[in-house]
Amino acid sequence: MAAKNLSVRFKAGKPGLKKVLGDLEEEIMEVVWGRPTDSVTPEDKPSHFTVRDVYETLRSKRQIAYTTVMTTMKILTDKGILKRGKIKRAYVYTPAFSKEEFQEIVVDQVVDGLMDGFAEPLLAHFVNIVKNEDLKVADSVEKLLAKKINGNNKKG
Repeated sequence: MAAKNLSVRFKAGKPGLKKVLGDLEEEIMEVVWGRPTDSVTPEDKPSHFTVRDVYETLRSKRQIAYTTVMTTMKILTDKGILKRGKIKRAYVYTPAFSKEEFQEIVVDQVVDGLMDGFAEPLLAHFVNIVKNEDLKVADSVEKLLAKKINGNNKKG
């Protein structure tokens, strides 16, 4: 996947997606990612949704203001995480990425950021993690490194 530049900040002390999203942003994206995005049959939910759709889902779980959801969804659009379009007079939203694509992009950005100035301690940390895992993981990493090294040698 081509790396995208998202406007997110990494907060190491937070759990899961809250490392890069605010609490409400994460709740909204979990609602969004829980909806189908492929072709739609009458029984399915539509691949796009409105602020009202997300608001109703969140409101069924807790008290929240419609305008709070609307503002947060605009922020997610500004960050490039949601896409916004218009159908008739209503704004509709779709996720810019699947949850898995989003996680991959975030990992790429965080690791790339750490490699700039922290490469040696970062790689040492990965080696320690792999060393403490089973031999299959270590073997897999070794094969990946060999493939990368051999690939680079053939270019020269």
